[in-house]
Amino acid sequence: METKRLGSSAIDKVVSTAELLELILLQLDLRTLLTAAQRTCRYWHSLVRDSPSLQKHLYFMPDENISKSWNPLLAEVFPSFFSLNGGSAAGFGRFTFATFDMIQFPDKITAYNRKEASWRRMLVQQPPIQEFAFFDVVSSRMPKKQAFAQPHDVVCMGALFEFVVTRGPLRYERQMFQRVFWASSEQEDHPVWKRNSGLVEEFRQASAQFDLVVYQIASRGCVRHKPCVTEEEKMRRLIFSSYAELNQEKNAETYDVVDIEEDSMQSKAHW
Repeated sequence: METKRLGSSAIDKVVSTAELLELILLQLDLRTLLTAAQRTCRYWHSLVRDSPSLQKHLYFMPDENISKSWNPLLAEVFPSFFSLNGGSAAGFGRFTFATFDMIQFPDKITAYNRKEASWRRMLVQQPPIQEFAFFDVVSSRMPKKQAFAQPHDVVCMGALFEFVVTRGPLRYERQMFQRVFWASSEQEDHPVWKRNSGLVEEFRQASAQFDLVVYQIASRGCVRHKPCVTEEEKMRRLIFSSYAELNQEKNAETYDVVDIEEDSMQSKAHW
């Protein structure tokens, strides 16, 4: 009995010492630290909220002293945003809403789209990304336009989510292709790279300047298709309708971009 009392006393001392408890909590995975750990008691909740080390561990605060790493929790629930390789020969690592946790489990959509949802404040990467680029190519035989987004603040998941779902210039139509590229992504697998060496160089410059590039290509051929709502657009609308209702989002805002015309290669701003 005495041994048990001593053991219990030692544990109580550890968990009541902020520095020691912090070291223990830093060993938890993000999901457990974000949810179960903070529900244990008010003391634990306050410690997680007020500790810079734990806030950095949760990707809520910038950490400049570690090697580049994605937010593993975001990569789990929004996998299309976090793809390094070229993917399959047919898909080329295509961005799709179908991989989103909220689409695979529609009963979670409301919880995800709450204004106070914590994932929105999370950084997508540590050290944080300061800005991202939008690379837009309209092509028939040759690309006609490349567009780069003007710098954003430190990129949280909420801003990136809104860019692709609610406010950005992406169009989920037939013959449209989107992908999120990271600095270490493989670019050679997409057929567009084989058609235009100038585009390859432009994209490599963008990848060198930005850790994150949202890429879109529209292939405009001679064959006309009847207007239709794609499955991708249906999923986007499903997400957006819930988002708009919960966030009083009535009008989509357009992001500032810089167009670079292929002929003159002169930049001009438009919005």
